[in-house]
Amino acid sequence: AEGGGSHATLLLQTLIATAAELPGMLLAASVINALGRERTTGGCMLGCTGCLTLLALLPGSRRLELAAISLARALAFGSYSALYVVTAEAFPASLRGTAFGLVGSASRFAG
Repeated sequence: AEGGGSHATLLLQTLIATAAELPGMLLAASVINALGRERTTGGCMLGCTGCLTLLALLPGSRRLELAAISLARALAFGSYSALYVVTAEAFPASLRGTAFGLVGSASRFAG
């Protein structure tokens, strides 16, 4: 499926790139205690930035693009997972509960 523009190829590439998010979460969970929350968040964000920069600057095959996108998604999801922990530690439980309730209510109105 090197050059494909078919619908099935696009769906397969999307599935592979989306499935890469699970290793990102596992990566963040495994290194968060070793490196710390902020370093894990920053490292994953920096790695994601590097992948996206390579994707933008290096012309390549569909496989190279898929690899860069998959790794970028894994690192982005890992950084979000670590950031979620940082945010939970930064605010008291009563404030977090109120904020999540407001956001949940707003999302119902927004659709």
